[in-house]
Amino acid sequence: MKKIIIIGAGEVGSFLATKLSGEQHDVTLIEENLNKVEELNSTLDALVIQGNGGSPSSLIQGGAEEADLIIAVTDNENVNMLSCYLAKNMGTKKSFARVQDNSMKNELEELKIDQIIDPSDSACDEIEKLLSRAGIYDIHEFGDGKLLSIGGVIAKSSPLLNSKLSDIHEFGGRENWLVTAYVRDNDSKLANGDTELEENDHVKLIVKNGDVQTALSLLGIEEKKELQKVIIIGASRASESHHRDFFFRNTTRHRKWRRHECLGTNGEAEASRISPDWHGWLHHTWDKSPADAPLARKAWEKEHEMNLTGSEAAYAPAGSLRQAAPVARKDYEAWSPE
Repeated sequence: MKKIIIIGAGEVGSFLATKLSGEQHDVTLIEENLNKVEELNSTLDALVIQGNGGSPSSLIQGGAEEADLIIAVTDNENVNMLSCYLAKNMGTKKSFARVQDNSMKNELEELKIDQIIDPSDSACDEIEKLLSRAGIYDIHEFGDGKLLSIGGVIAKSSPLLNSKLSDIHEFGGRENWLVTAYVRDNDSKLANGDTELEENDHVKLIVKNGDVQTALSLLGIEEKKELQKVIIIGASRASESHHRDFFFRNTTRHRKWRRHECLGTNGEAEASRISPDWHGWLHHTWDKSPADAPLARKAWEKEHEMNLTGSEAAYAPAGSLRQAAPVARKDYEAWSPE
């Protein structure tokens, strides 16, 4: 049993307090809102204290001097970081803080924060994990990460169809996979050796971590199709993270963009390195890339060159000091204000 302090009784804090106290840990919850404190005191098997998590007196009252862990999950990131900093100075062994501001995440060592909790990043990771595996709608690790629980829909090519599960021995049988439950016509049932699955049944499979392909094969998913279009609703930080980390990393357009993203002579990205045909494809002027459908060139067109300004190859007239032997110009007269 560990002594754990939780700062903030919002949705995350209340869930953590309920779960950890249910696992017989000594949980203290610190919350400013009196109504929440009174409500949780009557329903939660934990000590609930009214106070500010960033206040030393509240932390002392919560037992920060001898706590094993503090988890700060209020909506105020400054309070979360301050709580962890103060608690660690008082003697708390480990600190977890809910922080979403990327600029603040660089201050972990100075603030004595051992682990960042970022719900948006976690949600993005989970959604990306599911979307990158076509046909799977649910995936969770358990058993210290050794096993995966995978939810999916039985396809018509699944080897699990029309036979008792006890008679199916593909992929090592129950030594390497196990069907635990299924849903058919909105009716949930536990699976056993006599269960016969049907097409479009929703099933729960357990496989070893790293053996997702076995689950895909058992579900009858033979081909992983690349996503062509993604619609993200909302302009939150999470949606921006999806756009950046999932969409661009998982589409052909981004992979080919990375091949053609070039550095200029100063070591920084130089947009003029992108030729007009690739530029048009990247900006959706046409659907097929120049690699798949090269544009016809006019007879008068020259090969594309990046902007050479500032480089050794930049144009220098005959009188330029950059010339090895500058030639004096005599076809004009210098102007003088006098």
